[in-house]
Amino acid sequence: MTKAIDALAAIILVGRDLVSLDTPVTSVLPDFHEIQVLETIGRDGPVLRPPQRPVTLRHLLKNTSGFAYPAWHKKQAIWQLVAGAPHPVTGTLASLKSPLMFDPGRTSPTASATTGSPSSSSDSTAGESTASVRRRSLTRCEWPTPPSNRTLRASDSPT
Repeated sequence: MTKAIDALAAIILVGRDLVSLDTPVTSVLPDFHEIQVLETIGRDGPVLRPPQRPVTLRHLLKNTSGFAYPAWHKKQAIWQLVAGAPHPVTGTLASLKSPLMFDPGRTSPTASATTGSPSSSSDSTAGESTASVRRRSLTRCEWPTPPSNRTLRASDSPT
């Protein structure tokens, strides 16, 4: 459920013109400048290269950022063991420094990990904690209300 809430918080920030879906994450999280793509892991260690394009909020939300969970991506699991890196679900800055498994914007046959990334972006942009953004944005009455003579039904929601 955290990803859905973080994605909603990110989209609220987009709606308020605080960030754009195509804003490079490096403009919000400067540490992303160091992120590279892992080509292979050989006897001499990992072979890394710069990504072909920067990671954007859109990539994070669409699971095309290049980040991967070790459970679903063998190369990520091996790199995590070799590097002694924290698991991506920890949501720590160190876990976000793991290399990308593919170039941002490309699809992968394996699931991409974006846990913590959209919320970290919203934290930096709004200058407040993820929990605060969630609480403030989701509990305020900012949602469109139906006309008083009509009740919304589940069938009214867009498909």
